[in-house]
Amino acid sequence: MIKIRQHGHNQELFDMNLFKGDIEKFYAIEEWEIQIDWCSGERAQEIEKMSAQPVRIQNSEFWRLYAGIYQTIDGSFSGLIDGLECCKLEAVDSSFWKIIGSAEFEAHMRLTYGLYA
Repeated sequence: MIKIRQHGHNQELFDMNLFKGDIEKFYAIEEWEIQIDWCSGERAQEIEKMSAQPVRIQNSEFWRLYAGIYQTIDGSFSGLIDGLECCKLEAVDSSFWKIIGSAEFEAHMRLTYGLYA
């Protein structure tokens, strides 16, 4: 498990839509199990309501649903293949992301986005 920054040097936000390409380099996610306490952007209230408790949705449906979200303040995303978790990304208090995955995925995320200090 590593922690990466949620904000870049120029205050750009690092969030799921930005991570999509990174995730797809390492995994062929079939389904996501999500639980979102707080996010910002298009359909935010709908997403928060539907995922107040963990909910599973198909990969393509997840990306369509989350397309308008620009920041996850608190929430977790477990990428599943054959029903098994292969990676997990968790936004914590608009400060950092906890990333769990293969050593290669974690190293890539650390190098790409920088560790949270």
